[in-house]
Amino acid sequence: MYSVRYNLQPAKPAPRQCGECVACCQALRIDSPQLQKQSGVLCPNCTGKGCGIYEQRPQVCREWLCTWMRAPEIPEDFRPDLLGVMFSYEAQSASANPFERRYFVGRYLRDPSTVDLAKVEQVIDYLARASVHVPVWLSKDGEMRLVHPRKPLADLIFQGDTASADAVAWRNALS
Repeated sequence: MYSVRYNLQPAKPAPRQCGECVACCQALRIDSPQLQKQSGVLCPNCTGKGCGIYEQRPQVCREWLCTWMRAPEIPEDFRPDLLGVMFSYEAQSASANPFERRYFVGRYLRDPSTVDLAKVEQVIDYLARASVHVPVWLSKDGEMRLVHPRKPLADLIFQGDTASADAVAWRNALS
């Protein structure tokens, strides 16, 4: 289940405009006093090309921006509706898994077989370089798969390995 919990990126004007992308209007679950919406269901305020109540939209919608909106370094044609994956920066205050405390998640908006996986990998690589010790997950239908750090390093981090400088650096950053 996709849910808007936190948007930890600084509140500042986005360097881009959504255009006709309404990925967040469908992919996210929103549970706020102003709007209740399940993931995978188009928001009742969405016209299919934008928000029908944009000037009066709920606060959660005003504050939430996908990573494409916040990172002009990601190419224009990687906009979520064009790419087929929407990336965002999120966090959970209570999580037993250190990789789920603060992280990027890429939510598939359509069947992964129809997505240009090379472009998705480019975004993952950009996020891994730009935010070295921030995990990146890919999610489809609520099932999440850790893609950064890669499995061998992730295993060392979980095991508490002290021989690997990378694992120690990750553990320190995640705590």
